[in-house]
Amino acid sequence: MANERVSEQVFVESSIETMDTALFNFIKNDLRLYTVRSGEQEKVPILWSSAERAYQIKKTKELRDDSETLIYPLLTVYRESIERDNEGFPFTPGSNNFPIARRILPVETQKFANAAARKKFGVSNRVFDNKKVVYETLFSNNVISVMASYGITVKTSYLTDMNQILNGFITANNYRGVKLENEGHTYYATIPDQFSFDKVSENLDADERFFETSFVIEVRGALFPRIENLDDAVIKSSQNAVNIKFNKERTIVGATPQIRGGAKSFVEE
Repeated sequence: MANERVSEQVFVESSIETMDTALFNFIKNDLRLYTVRSGEQEKVPILWSSAERAYQIKKTKELRDDSETLIYPLLTVYRESIERDNEGFPFTPGSNNFPIARRILPVETQKFANAAARKKFGVSNRVFDNKKVVYETLFSNNVISVMASYGITVKTSYLTDMNQILNGFITANNYRGVKLENEGHTYYATIPDQFSFDKVSENLDADERFFETSFVIEVRGALFPRIENLDDAVIKSSQNAVNIKFNKERTIVGATPQIRGGAKSFVEE
């Protein structure tokens, strides 16, 4: 609206890497996955699986034994896919802006309340039901809603370790959705309801005996463009119109009031 006062605030970028880090930190720090060995807790190593990370694993000796075999338990995270998810996102019609917050501005609202109280009661501090409330709504511009799928793979040498690790995911929240936060942004992860064992080594003579399970966690969120690449990558805040006045035609041409009430009768609210 033309009569709205608009201000802008710079917003921190939300990128694919920001979303990746949010999930990785949640698994590493919030879930606190441990296994118990000889009465002592051991933290489960969590690795981001990529070409660069695969090279680091080979060079990280603490993750391998003398025969260069990976030491279990081990949990890996990998982003399998990412896609746009515009259908389930509250965009403003005709644009990709959506409201993210709304609050009452007490100072501006008090001004309207005082003016109305003086007009009705002759005093400015009278308590009454004030209908003229000023709200400030924050809108984010140029935002893309996405859904990313992350593959989680867990390998252990013992069934007890596998049970302890999966228990951390199953009890992460009473509901399927879990809120993730990183650099001021919020994402929502969906943990599956069912976990199954993909591979179980039952051959006691095998050189490597392990239990393996894999599942997918879906993360939904919004991506904000880089500030350097787009001037409109900001948060816009606008205030609603509380009082709308229409002047009569006679006030436009400068006519002199000829009735009681003076110029006030030329203004209608």
